Order: sequence, then structure tokens, then C-alpha cells
Amino acid sequence: MELPKKQKTFWESLNKDTRDLIAIFAILVGVLFLVFVIQNPIVGGLVILSLLIAGGTFYWKFKTGNWWFQRNQTTTSSQPDNQPLIDTGHLQNQSPPKTQPGGTSSPSPYQRPNQPETPPPATLEYSPHVQSIIAKIRQFRPQRRVWEEKQYQDMLFAFMGDTFRSLKREVPFPNKKYIDAMIGDVGIELKFSPNESDFDRLYSQVESYLDNMPTVVVVTSRPKSPDALTYFEDKFRRRGWLNSRVFIVEQAV
Repeated sequence: MELPKKQKTFWESLNKDTRDLIAIFAILVGVLFLVFVIQNPIVGGLVILSLLIAGGTFYWKFKTGNWWFQRNQTTTSSQPDNQPLIDTGHLQNQSPPKTQPGGTSSPSPYQRPNQPETPPPATLEYSPHVQSIIAKIRQFRPQRRVWEEKQYQDMLFAFMGDTFRSLKREVPFPNKKYIDAMIGDVGIELKFSPNESDFDRLYSQVESYLDNMPTVVVVTSRPKSPDALTYFEDKFRRRGWLNSRVFIVEQAV
């Protein structure tokens, strides 16, 4: 048979910080009692009464977050002035909303009309052309140690050129910018060991490329800041472009 649990006393229910606060306050009151009451009982009594009121006020504020003398005012003002009062008993006794012809329910006068939901950005599926390009990039393994971006470009695009005969390098655009490579209508921009500033410039570059082509594949390796790469991806994700118009491939070379 399980014995009933012993009820905690008020002192046991307090946490350690509250106990220490009460103990310190009690010591101060005791010292003041000895000093003032012995010298002048009337003044000492008034001081102790003031301390008790002040201590109780601050303790109430500490426990509830509100001053005790503002309790009624706070409770009363919790209901906004412009919020209509609703008879909850009346709502409980109401009959279910009537169903209009066609199966739709008439809106309740106590409910806000449903707001139209914003449709999520459309995400295009990988086209076979983009799939094959990304798969080929992931297959690349350099024959020797990569030290700079130009060396990385030469090895990667030579590897891809055997499969994609239409690959063109350094393709110009009307804004006098050059993209690293094009395969059909898919652009490829490569960044080796980029830092945060490089990612910022890369975002502007890709944004301008998308004015002239439907898809850009960004190839990056050894980013100096993983957080910068994540932020770079998030900027395209917020615009609905990530994995629809912009594809980011990270390589370990």
C-alpha cells in the first residue's frame, strides 16, 4: 500500500534564492529591531513596519511580476478596449454552423474570415540535362593537389568536356561580365576557397546571370566559412530559386 505523500510546508516549497532573500531580510530586521527599539520604541516600530511593507511589496513583485497595488488595474486592462465582449455561454449553446448548398459552411459572426494562404514558391524538378551536369561534376576527382581557382577550372572543365561537347568557357554577357562556362542554356560558376566577401559578390553575379539564362550551377570547394555558405544558400532559398534555378554543388578537392 502506497503511503500518502507528505505535504510540503511553505518554507520547503520555496527555492534556494527565495530562502536566502528571506534570511537576509530577517537578519536586517533583527538588527534594526535591536538598534531602534531599544533606543526609541515608537520610531523603531514605525521603521520595522515600513520595512515589512516594503519587503512584502518587493517580494510580491518578485514572485508575480506585478505590484500588488496595481493588481486590479492590470487585471481590468488585460481586455483591450476595442475588443468586443463575447458571451461564452451563448457560444456553447449555439447550434453548429449552417451548411450552404454545395457543402460549404457559412462563416460564424464570431470568427474572422479565412485569409487566403500565400502559395509556396514553385519548385521545378531537375531536368535530365541539369541532372547529367551535376552528376558529372560530382564524379570529378583531381589528379593532383589543387592550389588555385584557375587550376581547378582547367581540370574540372577538361574532365567535363569529354562528355559535354557544347561546353564553352568564359562566355560574355551584355553587362560585360563573363560566366565561367556554359553547357547549352545552363551556366556554371566556380569558386575555390571563397570567403564571405566572395559569396556576396557571387550572389550578385548569379543574380545577373539569371537575367539571361534559366539555370546556374554554382560549384564551390573549401569554403573558408561554412556559415557563409549556408547564408548564401538561404538567400536563394528565400527567393524560391534554390534547386529550381540555382543549384549549389560543394566539392572536396
